[in-house]
This record gives sequence, C-alpha cells and structure tokens, in this order.
Amino acid sequence: MENEIAQYETQLAQVQLAIYAVPEGSERNNLKALEADLKEVIKLSKSSLNIPKGKGNEEDDPLTDEYNLFKTELAELEVENKQNEGNSSQSLGDCCRLVNNNEKLIKELNDLQGTKCQAPFTYKWTNDVTYYNAFISQVPDVTNIENYNDIEVKVMFTNPTHKEMQPCPYYLKGDCKFNDDKCRYSHGELVLLSSLREYREPIFSDLTAGSQVFAKQEDDLWYRAIVLSINGNNCIVKFESNSKQESIQLHNILPLDLNQQNAEDFSDSDDNSNCELNTVSCKNNQDEDSINRVLSNPPGSRLGEWEKFTKGFGSKMMAKMGYIHGSGLGKNGLGRVEPVPAVILPPGKSLDHCMLLKQNAGNDADLFKAERKLKRLQKKHEAKLKKSYEMEKHKSDIFTFLNTKLDLMKPTEPEKTHSKTQLQNESTRDLNVSSLQLSEEMRKVEKEIRNLNQSLTRHAPTSQAFKIIKEKLGLQEKRLLELHTSERRIRNEQNQRRDMKKLTVF
Repeated sequence: MENEIAQYETQLAQVQLAIYAVPEGSERNNLKALEADLKEVIKLSKSSLNIPKGKGNEEDDPLTDEYNLFKTELAELEVENKQNEGNSSQSLGDCCRLVNNNEKLIKELNDLQGTKCQAPFTYKWTNDVTYYNAFISQVPDVTNIENYNDIEVKVMFTNPTHKEMQPCPYYLKGDCKFNDDKCRYSHGELVLLSSLREYREPIFSDLTAGSQVFAKQEDDLWYRAIVLSINGNNCIVKFESNSKQESIQLHNILPLDLNQQNAEDFSDSDDNSNCELNTVSCKNNQDEDSINRVLSNPPGSRLGEWEKFTKGFGSKMMAKMGYIHGSGLGKNGLGRVEPVPAVILPPGKSLDHCMLLKQNAGNDADLFKAERKLKRLQKKHEAKLKKSYEMEKHKSDIFTFLNTKLDLMKPTEPEKTHSKTQLQNESTRDLNVSSLQLSEEMRKVEKEIRNLNQSLTRHAPTSQAFKIIKEKLGLQEKRLLELHTSERRIRNEQNQRRDMKKLTVF
C-alpha cells in the first residue's frame, strides 16, 4: 500500500508539472481533473493505513469498497495519464525550445542595431516603393511574434531625399517634443525585416565626368546632380533642379549606379499593373539611362502633390504607362521634374499692370503681395504730402512771429466812456440797459483783479512775470475806475430825469 501511495504521489507531481507547461484549453482541464482524482486517492489510501488490524470485517467496510472503486477508475485513467504525460512532456519541451529560440532571436535582433542595409521607402502620395541606404536604429518587442516574417525593425535613412526621410536631430538627442506621427522629420521607419536588402558600399573609383550622383546640400537632403570634374577629394557637380554648380566633398556624394536595382516593387492596387511595371523595370535595368528613372532629385513642389485631395487617377495612369514617381518626364527620364507653376493674377487688372507687379515683386511669385506693397507705398506718399502741406500752411517767418508777440504786448484800448452829452440824448430804456451792462462788466473786472493779486503772491517782486502781472493789474484797476465813473454819470442822469418828471407833474 505504501508503494502504491508513493507511486500515486509521483504521478501527481508529474501531472502538476504538466499543468504548468500546457496552455489553457481542454487538455489542461483534463489534467486538473486527474490531479483532483489522484489527490483524493492518496487521501483515501493514507486513511486506510491508519485503520487498526482486526477491527471489523473488510467485506462490511465501506471504505474498502470505495477504495476498490477508485482503484478501478485509476486503472482506466492510467492509460490516459501516460498519453497526457507524453503530450505534456512534448509541450513542455516545445515551450522550452520556444523560450530558448525567442531569447536567441532577441539577442540576434539586438545585434542588428546599427547595421547598414537598404530599406524600402513608400511615397504616401503615390504608394511608390523605392530602396534607399539606411541603418537599423531600433528593434521593437518580438515576444508576441508568432511568425518570423512578421518581425519589424525601425530604420533611419542615411541619404534622405525628402523631409519625411530626414532623421529628426532633436529625436536623436532625445529632446523632440512631438510624437512619431506629428513630427515633420523622421523618428524611424518601421519596415519588415524580411524586406531589407544588403548594403553596398559606394565605389568612388568609378566616378567620372558625366556620372549621375546624389549630392548633399546645406539642408541635409540629397539631390540628384551630374559630376562635371573630380579634383582629389572634391567633386564639382551640377544640380539638375536649379542648374547650380558647387564643389562638394567626396563623402557627401553617392553614385547612383549602386542603386540601379532599387526601383522595383512598385505598389499599386491592380496586380496586372504590378507585373507590367516589374517587366518594364527589368528591361530598363539593362539600359544605363534607367538610373534617371530610379532615383531622382525631389523638387520643391512635387509632381502630383495635389492628388492627396483626389483619388490619384492621373498618377495611376502614368504608372501603368511606365512612369516612376520622382523621375523626369520623357523616354529616358531626362525631362521636366517639377510641375509647371500656376500663377494667379489679380482680377480685373490689365496684363501691363500684372507685368509691372511682377517686375516689382522680383523673385517673389506672389503678385498680390507686390500689389499690396504698392498700395502701402502710395498711401505713405499721400500722407507725407498732406503733412508737408499742413506744415507749409502753418509755417511762419520771423516777422510774423515778432508781430504776434508785439500785438500781445499792446495795452488794451479803453472802452468808450459815456459822456454827459451822450447820456442826455439816450432814452430811459437805453440808460437802464447801459447800467446793467456796466454792472456786469464791473463784476468781471473785479474778479480779474482778484486773480491777478493772487498771482502776484506766487512770484518774486524782482521777476519778469511779476512785472507783467503788475502791469496788467494796473490796466484792470484803471478800467474799473472808468466803469465806476460811467456808472455814476448814468445814475446822475437817471436821477435828474426822475426829478424833472416829478416837477413837471407838480
């Protein structure tokens, strides 16, 4: 009995080990049921060992019957147990091998970081695929990868021809504040590991005058050019986009013949068109001029850039006719690369006026900007003329200035006094009005005298202002005396007429 219990415990340990190795499913549920049965059998077996000998009859013992029943069931499950153990052992072995393979794969992928290669780049506006030199910058997590063909790596292009390919300098320093999809530069392109190609070192010894190359400019982008001459480690090249000649060091030049086979795998929704394009590409690879169709200088304004707002029917038709995006037009790709620019002219203006605007705009293609500039200059000129006219209008010479000052210094002429003869000729009503006017004027003069007296207290007696105020005060006092004299004469004339009236009535 003890040997059987030991055997059951061994089987239980094997079943428990198999449970941890087998994934979730029906097989694991069967193993758990077997584990529960074994635990119950072991428990019953141990309890039967503790029963004293000679106590009762075994035929009447219910534990014995139950034990025999479990023993029979156990015999039936032993076959299944062996099969499950074999499967679990196999599953455990597969799991161990898978873990070891994953660890080995992760190590190999990590060793790939920094490796040079040729990676595909897909143009978003036409879905064209072209291979460029690159290096593997990062390997994402591959723990959940079930198929090796689904492994992706992040690459950065070493010869970028577009802003979308150019590595972000802030991202390389770890200071970029934008996400991968928000930054206008590249944080790395995710490509399938299986789509990478072997890197080829450039052979500068094959460079001759007339060779077509990629040359690096100040914006860190590579543009297509033609070699004019080679002077040691420098090359004089002529760019195809602007016909500009520059002397560029040899390490900033990439011969195009190394990338001759990188123009295949054009992406299109029509499978037949893919076959046709691959056929055309294979034929052109035998021709030396096919380099012009493979890698091209990206223009400032891309051909077909407006098709991001449409379905791109024009580009698809050109692709079916053998055109590769980015290359020049024509049979050998030597034609125009940039689209014909559209010039918007101001509405309602003559061609002569538009030519004048174009002349004033210079290198600026915005004629509306030149027109606005002309209007601003015209307004400034009109404002300047108006200001000059106002200044000339109010301009005064030295004589006008002296006359103005001298007129201010003239003493105020005394008001016309009321003589006795004049008062006798006026009516009673006029006398009353004159008396009222004199009273009002006397109040004003008295107020002015009080203000002048207050001003005298604020100035020193020896100052020039004190003398001027003193002179004005004397004039006002003289004027007040004359007003009092006139008022007295009017009052006397009124009293005299009143007395005369009384005498006449009497």
